[in-house]
Amino acid sequence: MILDPDREALIERRLIGHFSRLAYPDVATAARWSLSIAGAAGRFRPLRALLDVARPATEAREGERPEPRGPRLLVSGMGAGSEMIAARELGFGAIHGTEVDAFYVTLVADRLAGHPGFFPIPIDGMRTPYADGSFDFVISGHIVEHTADPAAYVAEHLRVLKPGGFLLIEFPTRFHTRELHTGLPSLEWLPARLRTSILSSIGYSKGLGALGFSDETRRLCRAITETGLKQVSLGRVRRWAGASGIRTTLVGKGRPGPGVVYGLFQRSR
Repeated sequence: MILDPDREALIERRLIGHFSRLAYPDVATAARWSLSIAGAAGRFRPLRALLDVARPATEAREGERPEPRGPRLLVSGMGAGSEMIAARELGFGAIHGTEVDAFYVTLVADRLAGHPGFFPIPIDGMRTPYADGSFDFVISGHIVEHTADPAAYVAEHLRVLKPGGFLLIEFPTRFHTRELHTGLPSLEWLPARLRTSILSSIGYSKGLGALGFSDETRRLCRAITETGLKQVSLGRVRRWAGASGIRTTLVGKGRPGPGVVYGLFQRSR
């Protein structure tokens, strides 16, 4: 897949403008990281051996848009779309991405314009617009800890898996160093009440703006406070999967980076 370098440069400038409103110490590096296809491809390492045996996507039904052949993938929290691009290069067919932030929905639509088989979809909550059993694979990176109801989030993304399909869910532990959305040092290691109190103080105190926190950073802190920044562990994800009523098996786990864990779940056939 060949991306237009001029368009990529424009997308990078838009990301730099977006990140400049946050507390990132180096917005240019943050933008390059968000656009890195090679970096995004790393999240697929646990899935590479499975791609050879995945069932091909079914043909589009009457009235539906035709889709490329290959396993159907849902990227939950698509961000700048780099995981979607990496997935195409790995042989996935139709690639859907969901996102609650309208900025990223527009950015990805512009970035992938002219490339068929990509579907950036806005959502306003955890419920996705897909029928049961729509995807061969679902990946979720650093999303579940920000949801209002992690158990419901896990259940929803198991629901849209086909029997035999795989959910890869990656999340930070309390030893992670930086909160990815605000750019602030991670507070995961603190007790939940103290962590919430600090985020709430940044988000709601009128006097803290003078300390260098931008309006956008404070808005994100308010959003995180309102949903509750959850402490996540693989054991908790397994319990949430079990509570979904959908039978799954944990078939893989690992630590792709400091303070980061993933679990790979297969939905029973």
